[in-house]
Amino acid sequence: MRTGTEPGRRRTSRFAAAALALVALAGCTSGGADEEGDPYMVEPRAPGAPDIDYDSPELQDARAAAGIEACAPGDRTTGPAVLPDLTLPCLGGGEAVDLSTFEGPLLVNVWASFCTPCLKELPALQQFHEQYGDEVTVLGVDYNETSPAEAIALLQETGATYPQLIDVELELGTREPFVPLRAIPMTVVVDAEGEVTVLPQSFDDLDDLLDAVAGPLGLER
Repeated sequence: MRTGTEPGRRRTSRFAAAALALVALAGCTSGGADEEGDPYMVEPRAPGAPDIDYDSPELQDARAAAGIEACAPGDRTTGPAVLPDLTLPCLGGGEAVDLSTFEGPLLVNVWASFCTPCLKELPALQQFHEQYGDEVTVLGVDYNETSPAEAIALLQETGATYPQLIDVELELGTREPFVPLRAIPMTVVVDAEGEVTVLPQSFDDLDDLLDAVAGPLGLER
């Protein structure tokens, strides 16, 4: 591995902007992201998932309005799994997905609505999806999320339409190759041979993203 720099029904409420700011502080270290946009540090949390609804008629409607693609398993049928045997629900409802069904070429981006650097790079990830989606599967994982409604709204605002899973129980951060997941955003890329590259950093734009992933994925720019 190379290193760079059964879901249930749950309740939630919509957050105003001021409340969202408080959530950001609660979900990260006291410093959060610095002025240069360094990734948010994920604070340890007591075991057990919070009472958050990530699948409701309202969220389903919001996801459809945002044009976010449906979640679907990968097509790995042979060979060892490169991602963990972990099933995560689909953000906004739909089919839960076992990560171990995916194989490369693959890009997985771990993010959350309270993470400013995460939101900044969403347009670049969408551009990558539009330009290279026929060659590379792009998948988002909304991690440590406190407001799925806000997450979907931000995806719509930034135009990000690639499939999105959600991990409110912080299981991803305990599984290879994501462990230790101490900060978000994190991007994991898997090439066609199953070689994994972990990129615990944020990206300013598509060129910045391609500088990091084109080589590992064998893409022509």
